[in-house]
Amino acid sequence: MTIVQKLAFKQLWLNKKRSLITVIGVVISVAMITGVITLGLSFVNLLQRQVIANEGEWHFSYSNVNAAQLEAIEQDQNQKEILISQDEGYAVFEGSTNPDRPYFLVRNYNKAAFETFPIHLKEGRLPEQSNELLMSDSISNQDAFSYKIGDTIELELGQRVPSDDSSRTLTQEDAYVNYEGVTEELKTEKSVAYTIVGTMETPFFENSWNPGYVFLSYKDESMITGNQETDAYIVMDHLDQSSPDYIEDFAETHGIGAVGSHGNLLRYYGILSQDRTRNMLITLSAIVIVIIVIGSVSLIYNAFAISVSERSRQLGMLSSIGATKRQKRNVVFIEGVLIGAVSIPVGIAVGYAGIALTFLIFNSLIKQAIDTTESLHVVFSPWTILIALLISIGTLFLSTYIPAKKASETTAIEAIRQTRMIKLSNKAVRTPKLIRKIAGIEGELASKNIRRNRSGYRAIIFSLSISVILFLTISYFATSLTKSNELLEQGVNYDIVATLEQRGKDTISPELYSKLTGLDEIDQVAAVSWISGTSWIEEDKIAEELVGYGQLEDGKYPYGLTIYGLDNETMKSYAAANDVAYESMTNTEDPLMIVQQTIQYLTEDGKENIVETKALNAEVNDEIVPEFYDLDTDSNFNLPALKIAALADTSPIGISNTVSLGMLNVFVSEDVFNALIDNEQVEGDLVERAVYYQSDQAQLLENKLEDIQKDSGDTSFSIYNRQRAKQRGEQIILLGYVFSNAFVILITLICIATIFNTISTSISLRKREFAMLRSMGMTPKSFTKMIQLESIFYGLKALAYGLPLSFLMIYIIYRVWRTRFQFAFEIPWVAMVIAIISVFVIVGLSMIYSSHKIKKDTIIDGLKEENI
Repeated sequence: MTIVQKLAFKQLWLNKKRSLITVIGVVISVAMITGVITLGLSFVNLLQRQVIANEGEWHFSYSNVNAAQLEAIEQDQNQKEILISQDEGYAVFEGSTNPDRPYFLVRNYNKAAFETFPIHLKEGRLPEQSNELLMSDSISNQDAFSYKIGDTIELELGQRVPSDDSSRTLTQEDAYVNYEGVTEELKTEKSVAYTIVGTMETPFFENSWNPGYVFLSYKDESMITGNQETDAYIVMDHLDQSSPDYIEDFAETHGIGAVGSHGNLLRYYGILSQDRTRNMLITLSAIVIVIIVIGSVSLIYNAFAISVSERSRQLGMLSSIGATKRQKRNVVFIEGVLIGAVSIPVGIAVGYAGIALTFLIFNSLIKQAIDTTESLHVVFSPWTILIALLISIGTLFLSTYIPAKKASETTAIEAIRQTRMIKLSNKAVRTPKLIRKIAGIEGELASKNIRRNRSGYRAIIFSLSISVILFLTISYFATSLTKSNELLEQGVNYDIVATLEQRGKDTISPELYSKLTGLDEIDQVAAVSWISGTSWIEEDKIAEELVGYGQLEDGKYPYGLTIYGLDNETMKSYAAANDVAYESMTNTEDPLMIVQQTIQYLTEDGKENIVETKALNAEVNDEIVPEFYDLDTDSNFNLPALKIAALADTSPIGISNTVSLGMLNVFVSEDVFNALIDNEQVEGDLVERAVYYQSDQAQLLENKLEDIQKDSGDTSFSIYNRQRAKQRGEQIILLGYVFSNAFVILITLICIATIFNTISTSISLRKREFAMLRSMGMTPKSFTKMIQLESIFYGLKALAYGLPLSFLMIYIIYRVWRTRFQFAFEIPWVAMVIAIISVFVIVGLSMIYSSHKIKKDTIIDGLKEENI
């Protein structure tokens, strides 16, 4: 060990307190850098695993490839595995109760596809032959389907063709065609006998709007011959940024017309750069790391700057006995290396441990908040360690460079005489006369002390300001998150909805209605039927936002109109809430309606602001004429005019007040609704029905509804528990609070360490000064007052910088939130009061602690003090 190394080590040892504070600050800094990077990587890893769990692990796809092209794909050295997916054809499902899903679809997979795609077997086994079927839950749960495992079923398979284009073949992604006179037909091609060998959960690709209920069968590559076409999904052997271009070139070379990519997965692998989620995580991580580095540099730089200042005479003595500039500089650099050697490994370990503990505590909450089935795992990456090392080493180097440079430039005469310490002009320490008038000589001395110790003063002000800015901005961010969630929840006034899949003019059977509305867990229930059409509204009655849009015909504007029929109990309470007699609402000869006048809408200017307005400017007793389209005659027809009985600001259970501009919700009684749809021109398929629930026991209610669902007979319905989405919103807010406040706390710890280190060292270096003041007659009371005033000046100056910058950051956050949500700008007064009090508490405690120790020194000891 060289003499320079021994000197650096001894200096750290003799100043254990400052060294320990610096080490703790660096440990926190490195731990936060490691934690932020690990948190980002872990979330990306979670998203990757969730996509794989939902959709399977494949990278690219070739559509409609023939046998020759498939063989070329198999010979490609860059592919590791091929997944075959081929739609064999559709068959009519005679017993389907859903008019939008009248078919079975038989889809073929090879062995690799069955193993890779998320197919969850429930009973039996997977198909191994081309004449074997695996049926979906969506089929086995149908009352009209009586086949079981082991049964043989014969299907007449063919392709769907729309009536307006016989050359086009419809796929599973095309909804059932039946609109504006256009229909579809099934062109049967072959009859195939299959044996059912197992059942599976409804597969990931089967949606409620798909026209075909899914069967899976088996077909491998050798069974694709001639011009038979199939889709091939590729798992790459080596995946990188060049893979998309390679796939495009390969497809062009072999004449493959359609190429796709697993965008949901590739974007999280970083292969597709245009991904908002991934870019957001990278941006947020970078911002957080920059803040951490700024706070860390402040702490470490200040520690070394103070060290060099108090050892200026020592460095001069080294120079006088032959120490070179390089050796003096290296004394400081080696101190930084020693601190880094201890702090960085500990900080990396603490960072990983902290993230692991966070995941252990909050994993279940995180899974519910972001609606995943996968758990967060700590991702150990050498890149994380390397980045943390580079940033930490860079931070230490930046922090020690200037003090080391100053140390190397200190001459022997300057250091021994300490002339650099007193190079101050009268102007530099001049204080306003007002301070002496208000605070006395103690206030003037406190102000001069701050002015002549500018390096330490700036470090304290900077650290305090950073703490104030972080605390206020994070607090406002969390408040804005809560407000945005409240705005999203406005107008959504139900917990669970049971949507009937069977459309038609027939009402819900009394038996089923009794079951759906008679459960003990129901707090409030509404059975709602609706039909959608249009209505022409006079120009002077349309919403102000629609004026000047130029869509008027004969002085009227075309509104989208939805007529809701409410069950008797719901209409009674809704009519009473709007001061309307219920009996008048049931009169079918002179039909009345309640109009939802106050609505929220999303602007369509690219910003999607949520705005509250009036749907129309009508008055009670005005009439609205519903208009509908007749498929048979290809013309419009009118229903009887509805008279406005009330203009409502609220809506019944289940009906959101978030409505597009130019749309109108109106409410009638069940009797009036049935009379309106009794018109023979009204198509039964246009009538929809649902039952909405409010309940404090939503999960238990959902379970009971599922039991009813199994025995609902021909009237099938789907269940959606909205309370889960609401809980997820609340959980996301909670997570936002937890992570943001944890971040603020850690950054504040670094800032507090900086403040404490700076103040305690500054007080320690001023022992001779304080002794001189005491020798001139300063009493302990005046001394305490001077220290208190210094604390107040530090706090006021920090707030003078921190509060305006905080308000600027808060307003920027507010403007960002306004791109999606509109709410009034409010200053966070409570958080501001907490921040102000905290600033003075932190500075005050640091000053009191530091000054308390020197009060015990005698005047003689203080005057003899030498900063060597």
